[in-house]
Amino acid sequence: MSTPHPPTPPPRPCALKACSVIPACLSQPLWYKVCINNQPVIHVVEAEVEHPDMPRGLSCLASPEVQEAKYETPSLSELHRLMWTKKGTNNHMDEVHPRIYIGNMYAAKDKRTLQAHNITHVLNAADGKFNVNTGPSFYRDTSITYHGVEAFDMPSFDLSPFFYPAANFIKKALSNVFVHCAMGLSRSSTLVLAYLMIHENMTLADAITTVSANRNVSPNEGFLEQLRRLDRKLQQIQMQVGSQET
Repeated sequence: MSTPHPPTPPPRPCALKACSVIPACLSQPLWYKVCINNQPVIHVVEAEVEHPDMPRGLSCLASPEVQEAKYETPSLSELHRLMWTKKGTNNHMDEVHPRIYIGNMYAAKDKRTLQAHNITHVLNAADGKFNVNTGPSFYRDTSITYHGVEAFDMPSFDLSPFFYPAANFIKKALSNVFVHCAMGLSRSSTLVLAYLMIHENMTLADAITTVSANRNVSPNEGFLEQLRRLDRKLQQIQMQVGSQET
């Protein structure tokens, strides 16, 4: 008498949904990078694989070994590719994350526009008389709270000392914040990316993906390198906290 086989477990719901959209995904490019260094390290960028029924992330289909793959801070070229593959906008101001707007000096000086967007806090990443010289006095006839960072859009300029003060200003606002520089591309976006990494627990790759989906941004190479250092530092802190909890 033959021994009956155990019942086959049902497929995971995410696997069934993924199978229905595999043909659409295979018709589009998927960028990946595999690095072997004792343990598998995998970067997957899904920006170019878009389908309404695709579950967020492919981890549910991956082996346990892949699911536990270590995150690595992307290289500068990989970060540029993340920004280039997104289709953001170039308005005077754009909401890039709930209650957080990035824009240029024209929007910063347009009080009606700021009031129309219920902006209560302004973070000027190009403060000073040689930059966008508004200052708190410019908004004295409004209820706007102002914070200035005197930074220059040069790769040699060290913006990292302002990462935590600016991030804390955004976090404590608890309402709509407008972060700007001259063009709304480099200095302002760098400070917003730092905020998302510090207080929203995003990786640098996730932060760039989030912001670039809503606005075209382009931090200079020096700022990107400073963000990469912040990313590695935050990942190290997470690993230390995780090891203490286990």
